[in-house]
Amino acid sequence: MHVSHILAKLGAATCTEAAAVAHREGLTADTATDGQPHD
Repeated sequence: MHVSHILAKLGAATCTEAAAVAHREGLTADTATDGQPHD
């Protein structure tokens, strides 16, 4: 399963924890809900 591989790579137990880790590590895009970058 793809999700389990992502969780393992991030060292997270849940999808919520993985999202927090990704955000903290700067792995997420900084975009608004319309897909446009923030200032």
